[in-house]
Amino acid sequence: MADSIKERMEIRSANIVFTHAVTAPTNDASSDGLPISDGVLQLNSTRVLVWPDKEALEARLALCKFIHLGKPRSIEVLISSGRNKVSHGKVGIRACSAGLRLHTAETNIVSGNCVILRNAQAGSIDFGTMDAQSMTTLRIPYGIDSDLSEIKIRVDVSYTVEEVGYQFNCTEELPIRLPLSVNVQDNFQARVLFSNFKVDTANSIPMRIGDYTMHSTKAFQVTLPALSNAPLTIFARQPLSLVAQIRQMRPKTSDTRMSLSTEKTLILRIQYACLDQEIGTTLENALLEALNESEFGDLSRLLVIMLGKALPSALSPQDLETIGLLGEIQMSSFEQDLWQPILNGLHPHRRDKIAQWLAKWQAENPVIVLPQAIDSQNVLGLTVPFEIPEIPLVVTGRLETFGCSGGPEEGRFAAIDQSLLAELSLSYSRHWSKNTDVASEYNSLSITYEVQASSEQWLVGGQRKGRFTAEEGEVNRFPIIMLPQKTGHLLYPSVEVRITTKSESNRGSKSTEDASEDIIPCELDYLDQGESVLIVPDLSSSTVSLESSGPGGGAWLVESRSRSERR
Repeated sequence: MADSIKERMEIRSANIVFTHAVTAPTNDASSDGLPISDGVLQLNSTRVLVWPDKEALEARLALCKFIHLGKPRSIEVLISSGRNKVSHGKVGIRACSAGLRLHTAETNIVSGNCVILRNAQAGSIDFGTMDAQSMTTLRIPYGIDSDLSEIKIRVDVSYTVEEVGYQFNCTEELPIRLPLSVNVQDNFQARVLFSNFKVDTANSIPMRIGDYTMHSTKAFQVTLPALSNAPLTIFARQPLSLVAQIRQMRPKTSDTRMSLSTEKTLILRIQYACLDQEIGTTLENALLEALNESEFGDLSRLLVIMLGKALPSALSPQDLETIGLLGEIQMSSFEQDLWQPILNGLHPHRRDKIAQWLAKWQAENPVIVLPQAIDSQNVLGLTVPFEIPEIPLVVTGRLETFGCSGGPEEGRFAAIDQSLLAELSLSYSRHWSKNTDVASEYNSLSITYEVQASSEQWLVGGQRKGRFTAEEGEVNRFPIIMLPQKTGHLLYPSVEVRITTKSESNRGSKSTEDASEDIIPCELDYLDQGESVLIVPDLSSSTVSLESSGPGGGAWLVESRSRSERR
């Protein structure tokens, strides 16, 4: 589609040029340097609107719907033949953005019965016969040398129908930034890994999640909860959190263990749809259905193109959130002059008729409901490969308290002047290490721990810090005394662990500097992280006098009994 302003008309016959100026030129000469006489009739500027017929051949550009983050990305050229039976054609594609490289030699056909002819020149793709009312999708890989948010590409399609040549040209800008982001946070335990995937929108456009999968492999067993209410709408401030439970399979033979150590990659697949694209598809389908039943069916492609260009500016982020929550489109949010810029290029008589029809259609359809299921043409896919990190050692720690009343379900509580006896238990595992025989790499392991707490909440005594050596799976226990300093819900003290070793080369050295310890990376699984105990005043009953007589008057504390006295 082209929207132009007519400036002049020229008729050429050999060396004779007839020029008719529609607008006043900036100088007294035409573009060819020919003088324009004073008698030339100068009219007001006239807009010329050119658009293809709804049955003509059409080519559109789009990003590949299914993206694999570990593979090169691609664009797709969608060619619809319309009523034309194409004998052969050529697609010329050119990058209009700096740093964009199109690999046309690696073009392949995704759908359609068309055949690519491999004798094309660089930057062009020759294709064979296309039947009428058929569609062909070409996929072209691309690469970028700079950080671009969008790419601009020009497509020229030359095709032959009954030995007559035609041409279709278009230039489109495609945003290449992913509309969603996926972040992962791992929590290692002795035998289980919990990976928390946070799926969030990369912009202010809501998305609908249709499905997500993560399959087990020979090396890992994966458990991922299913999506109960599909599709699930997520917003910019309400991301989706997926917690996957991953268990590592331990084979018995050493050969298989070595092969599994290299298979550390798992794949998360997410199917989703952007809400703005679903809104556009729903409105286009409703408009096309109404146009085909009216006398303005030949303007369907023009109005659909205009609708697609006007939607991004017509819908604000608040409108998108409202549509995502309600599942319906309020047509009152669109301005009445939405179609005016494109209708100005039509004939005045027909322009008034189509303007009245559009206003009537918008008034008769105040609300358009979004489909419950995601349309197949709007489904997008993202494949996220991620590796399970190698952790040499996982330390499991637990702080068990004695003397508290209550339990984990109803809550623990204790008096403020009551000393709490606790026991810190520590053990480690090599389950998540690639080399299961760590003893061959490290001669001895030394574990250093420290129990830390804020002085405003706890005074910690006993073996609050220490150093010991232990074998894998061996549980070591250390007594701790905790004295609360204020009332309220107090979090348990935190624990820090560091594991060091001395290699064989350092042990044989006589220098103390060479005998320095090596720190082994490790993860701490603190089972009581976030646990709290309710500290209350050590009072069970109080007697208060409310006599107003006497020198001071007011309330007096007569008697109080502690909890221990009542027992």
